[in-house]
Amino acid sequence: MKRVKYKYPYKARARKSPITKELKAKHKEGITLAPLDIALRKNIITSEMYQAANYFIYLYSLKFGSSHLKRKISPVYNFDEFYAPSPNESWLEKHNSIFNDIIVMLTQLDCYKLVLNICVYEQFPIFLKKIQQTVASYTLYNKFYLALEELIRFLKNKATFKCCS
Repeated sequence: MKRVKYKYPYKARARKSPITKELKAKHKEGITLAPLDIALRKNIITSEMYQAANYFIYLYSLKFGSSHLKRKISPVYNFDEFYAPSPNESWLEKHNSIFNDIIVMLTQLDCYKLVLNICVYEQFPIFLKKIQQTVASYTLYNKFYLALEELIRFLKNKATFKCCS
């Protein structure tokens, strides 16, 4: 093969960032975060509620697996402190029964779909958007807040949840 000589010294081109200016601005404002993270950042929920919701996500992922690809890649959802050294059948059965009890409790409160959509599927509720707040958004927020309070109370009674705060 013939070697090509350049008339000028070769300079490596500066690579352009794949992240656009708009996306950088959204990252800076925190818009690209998960709904739970935004709610915690805005002080809509407490850190104890945030940890209980993440524990609910962990129990869901034990039973049904990851809900989407972002959970498998992202280091944000790190549940290493909750993993048992060797998850055997009895350990997994215990956690599945706790999750089933949580489903029953949240269904009785009529909040199961709301908590599942916000926590696991990361759908943004009305009360997190910057639009004018309505009665429906306050009702939705009250249901979500009540569900997380009951979830904390339930997990503390089961003695499986340890809050770091």
